[in-house]
Amino acid sequence: MPRLTSSIINNHVSADPEPWLLKAVTDHFWDQYLAAGKDTKAFAVPGTRWRASWAGKCARAIAYNVAGVPESDPITVANAWTFEIGTLVHEMVQEVVEHRFPGSVSEYKVTIGKNGSGHVDIYVKTAEGKKVVVEMKTINGTGFRMMPREGARYMGIIQASVNAFSMPPEEQPDELILLVFSLEMVNAGKAREFRLHPDFEEYARVGAQYTFSKEEYTILAEEEILRM
Repeated sequence: MPRLTSSIINNHVSADPEPWLLKAVTDHFWDQYLAAGKDTKAFAVPGTRWRASWAGKCARAIAYNVAGVPESDPITVANAWTFEIGTLVHEMVQEVVEHRFPGSVSEYKVTIGKNGSGHVDIYVKTAEGKKVVVEMKTINGTGFRMMPREGARYMGIIQASVNAFSMPPEEQPDELILLVFSLEMVNAGKAREFRLHPDFEEYARVGAQYTFSKEEYTILAEEEILRM
């Protein structure tokens, strides 16, 4: 690298101390986020006391949430930015599934046990008549690369099971699919190295799918609903 080029590059290793444009963008985003009330999401079913998204949490955290104790670590613009990226992925996938599988329903509301409620991300009926509930999660690249060794995250599996089990008996799915998307593409070499898919395909660089039988998700859901 030429000396002058190297000098200029090295002088900009640190980010701007006063990033006026970045601040303007994120401030506006945060104002819009709060104005839309996204920091205080309503319950899926009014009058219920706990959400499916709390399933899998420790008992103390659940008790604080049910009692309405204010968050000790409230949401910030950084959290909201990440949540909104995940929401964009959800909406994109829901649109695709509804197109590819006509009759599919997104954001299916369910009552859980006596006091809980939640949303099924997507309820799919295949051409063969199979009923499938799809729960979507997004994850960062580091977490995604760990999944072949550690599996999908526990809370995601439990939340998905609780939602699927709580659908009306005649609509209960034959299978539950946990669909996980990475927020960043994994390098092709790393994807092979980490064996993200037994027969490597490009989709393995951005997502993974885990399927649970009705018997499996029922056991998980019944235990968690009783605990909640």
